[in-house]
Amino acid sequence: MRTNTMMRILFFPFLLLLTVLNAEAQIPQVVLTSPPNGAVGVRPDIDRIYIVFDKAMICASSPIECLVTNSNWMSRGHEQWESKVISFPRDLYWGKELPLGAVVNITLNPPGSGTSCYRDTEGNLLPTYNYSFTVRQNADDPPIEPRVVSTNPPSGSTGVSPYLSSVSIEFSKPMSPSLSYNSFGFGPHSYQWSADRKTLTLTRTSTTVPLPYGLQYEEQVLFLLNPGNDLKLHDTDGNILEEYAYHFMIDGGKEEYYENLFNVDIIQVPADPEKGFYWPYYLSIPKSFSEQTVLLVAPNNSGYPSLRPIFHNIKAKELLYWQTDFATELNLPVLVPTFTRHYDVYDQLLPRDVLNPAPQFEYNPPPHKQPMDDSRKRIDYQLLAMIEDAKERLRTLGIQIADKVFIMGFSASGCFTDRFTIINPEYIKAAAFQMDWPTAPLATWQDLNLPFHLGVYDLEPLTGHPFDLETYRNVPQYIYVGDQDTNTAFMFEFLSPTDKEKFRQLLGEPNVYNWERLVVAKSLFESIGTAAEFKIYPGVGHYYTEEILSDIKDFFRRNKLTDSGSTPPLPPNPISPASQSPITIMEPSDGSSFNGCSYYARPTFQWDTTEQYKNLEIQFSKDQFTSVSLKVKVKPSNTAIMMNSTTWKKVLLLPGNEGGTIHWRIMGIKPDKTITYSEIHSLVVAPPEAVVNAQMSHTSKSMIPPPTLSWTINCNNKFKAWFGNDPDFSKAGIKKKALTFTVKNPLDSEGLFTKTLTSGQWTAIRKVVGDIPGMPIYWYLESWDALKRYARSEVISFTLTE
Repeated sequence: MRTNTMMRILFFPFLLLLTVLNAEAQIPQVVLTSPPNGAVGVRPDIDRIYIVFDKAMICASSPIECLVTNSNWMSRGHEQWESKVISFPRDLYWGKELPLGAVVNITLNPPGSGTSCYRDTEGNLLPTYNYSFTVRQNADDPPIEPRVVSTNPPSGSTGVSPYLSSVSIEFSKPMSPSLSYNSFGFGPHSYQWSADRKTLTLTRTSTTVPLPYGLQYEEQVLFLLNPGNDLKLHDTDGNILEEYAYHFMIDGGKEEYYENLFNVDIIQVPADPEKGFYWPYYLSIPKSFSEQTVLLVAPNNSGYPSLRPIFHNIKAKELLYWQTDFATELNLPVLVPTFTRHYDVYDQLLPRDVLNPAPQFEYNPPPHKQPMDDSRKRIDYQLLAMIEDAKERLRTLGIQIADKVFIMGFSASGCFTDRFTIINPEYIKAAAFQMDWPTAPLATWQDLNLPFHLGVYDLEPLTGHPFDLETYRNVPQYIYVGDQDTNTAFMFEFLSPTDKEKFRQLLGEPNVYNWERLVVAKSLFESIGTAAEFKIYPGVGHYYTEEILSDIKDFFRRNKLTDSGSTPPLPPNPISPASQSPITIMEPSDGSSFNGCSYYARPTFQWDTTEQYKNLEIQFSKDQFTSVSLKVKVKPSNTAIMMNSTTWKKVLLLPGNEGGTIHWRIMGIKPDKTITYSEIHSLVVAPPEAVVNAQMSHTSKSMIPPPTLSWTINCNNKFKAWFGNDPDFSKAGIKKKALTFTVKNPLDSEGLFTKTLTSGQWTAIRKVVGDIPGMPIYWYLESWDALKRYARSEVISFTLTE
């Protein structure tokens, strides 16, 4: 009896302890915040907070009940950044900074929170978490966030060698190993951190191709560090690097080259708020004119968002070079603005967000008289102000310039062109743009209201003036799309659920292609008698072709000398979408991804067809079928093929050593020599990856057997392990030793490499530090996959023991 009683006395506290420990293990915890919790001296323009958890989390279904903030942080709610990361953005749309010295307080899951608040994927609620930081007291206080303190070559420098092998970026504080950056014009490269993690070096894989790498109209190399103020690039305390644009111009900049090639002068006109535009614009001016001409306006599309205006400026100038090339045959001056594209709003689409009412003004006064208290508001008015300024400059040079302008755009700039034309039709002589749903010149469609940019139902309250239908219907427009184009800015999420469903039914959705929407739009434009032409290009995706560019030139040529007040004659151009292809691709699925391991596990290419063919081949392209990069012959009777390893290797290397997207299709030639194509699919080839989790089983010089090396292969099959007495393996006089290893198939052994060193190998490694216990030995791994693509791991170290 006494024994049982004693067991109960000992058992129940132990059970209680296990229960408490188990409960604590289940509760999610915050492991990192940015800015750090309790930080003092945070920059006032911070736009979001990151909170990192130890487990995958589910956002609160109702942020109002589960998130409490003080008045200094007007949060728009939360965003699931990654499974373990939730961000809390601040409404910075109008550029308001936090007050100096302000304290920000945030509470997640305040007391009494319900079960639907912030919780892990198992439903365990986050305990109440209080978070705060303080903004710096003075604008010139030293920042607590890391900064870029120097670069080599210096940012903004000119005359840099096109055969530059590497660049380096020095930070003010030690940085975490994670990276986040975009590079433009630098080509394939590797990276390495210095031992103190303050200097990042990017080294080109090869210097045989001159910079800027592979891009005709680029003249600068540009890096966007930590785009969007991402969490990934931060110092060791958790302070993120503010987005930074590092750029330099290659020797032999292209401005003079294109000026001579196209016989033009290129100028950049600085921003002039007094005239109504807050951003610079570029102007290309032909040096000789024999007749009156028309200004061609090309809205800029940077391709990526960025908080740094220099990025959009550089991309706008590249567009100017391309547009000047296009316009030379027509002898047109070209204007390209440098509008920005932020992360919160896609400004370069001319969305609803940048339009604001101006009811106190009539529409016809000069555009620069409109109220503009912010550089991102009413960029359509800003473009009108740029146009007026450019025409004045051209006329000062003695050039006869038409009052109205040509405007053209593709993708995002196609959206801008469409919307700019419908808002400001009296300024447009002719417009050409790619679009699958141009803004309908109707307020309603079968009793359904069409708000902007679906239609013009609320255009007046948005812009401050009514839609000018009579002027708009007489504007010549060339609206086109490829029948293989799947890229779209078509959105109607702002409709009510009932209207959304009705709109989908009117369009014939679901399963509607981009070109099918344009067919519907064409009928609406025709119903009110507009001067718009429509065309669908068979077999064309989201890119220009020579045929498209030739057709646009012909369109502008027809409208160049017509009276701006009248509609030019338009040849009939009915929509004729491509017929359904008799070849249907089955496998691989569109967008499938492949890495170096796929060399050992080759996919089967499979298709179905209803026709008989004399010849059949699979075609691959690295430029979206502007050209065919590789052809693989197939027996006409086959409907599937697994390529041999040599051919498959050629396919995987088409986008280059750093991977990328390639497109493929199947071409069949019938006995009557008729050619048919399947739809175009894409494959994504992943870049090579360095080995990770490199470990050594022990570091003792006397233990037997010698240590075992191990690492995760990451689809590589050849390795060179370097050991040295200094973390900088390029330093003169360093003692180092290399060991080479290979595996036959990286898919074996579940992707893990293990190798016990021989006594001789272990002795050679120890000799780099004189076989002295207590000395650090540094090592890293070079690796190559079956495609002979190179990667390099980070330098790590161990201490030799007795």
